[in-house]
Amino acid sequence: MPLEGHWERQQTPLRLPTTRGGWALLATAVVLIVATVALLAYAVLDASSKPPAAGCIEVTSGSSTGGATIHACGRDAERLCRGSAHQDTPLARALRSQCGRLRGRHAGP
Repeated sequence: MPLEGHWERQQTPLRLPTTRGGWALLATAVVLIVATVALLAYAVLDASSKPPAAGCIEVTSGSSTGGATIHACGRDAERLCRGSAHQDTPLARALRSQCGRLRGRHAGP
């Protein structure tokens, strides 16, 4: 059974926002656009990574959960370099290039 006034409510067009509501909507849209542009600019301009500190290695490689960044310094870095010296995996090759930089020369297999 239809409700009284139901058809009229369904067929009445939405009213336009008031002047104050329109300005509030416009201000919200501008703030969102500016925030999005600022975030994109930061992501694009700060995309360069800094080299690891002296005595440290940093390698990004594939892992079981996607990409992984391995960061090690001092004795941990030396242990990783020794362990990768005789392996032939993508991670070991990436580690060897960083280990060569750590020792000041290219480390061969």
